Amino acid sequence: MTVFVVATVVIETLAIVFLIRGLRATSRAACMRGVGHCAALAFGELVAVGAGKVSALVVSFAGVAGVDPAMKAEMLSRGIDAAETFESIGVPAILLPVAFAALLFARARRTPPAAEAAQRQQVRR
Repeated sequence: MTVFVVATVVIETLAIVFLIRGLRATSRAACMRGVGHCAALAFGELVAVGAGKVSALVVSFAGVAGVDPAMKAEMLSRGIDAAETFESIGVPAILLPVAFAALLFARARRTPPAAEAAQRQQVRR
């Protein structure tokens, strides 16, 4: 669980960094790179949530294999609760990079291509 929380914090921090870089970008291409980075971070978080949930369920079911039948239900419910905790933390964490990517995508679409061409002309001079 600790590794999952640390990974989530790192992913969310990177998403904020890419949001700031995308908002400060002066070209459509630079803004679209931020969209790609945020989308990749959301996918990484999705994989982390899935892996955490599956591993918690595997540990839960493996843990009740050699236990007294009277205790199986309680131990299994604890394990399933841990798996659901991964999901309850992970789903909102996935939404943040997705929202950032959508915001940057909308900003990139607002940037007129003519502004990029004018900016390239100024750089060449």
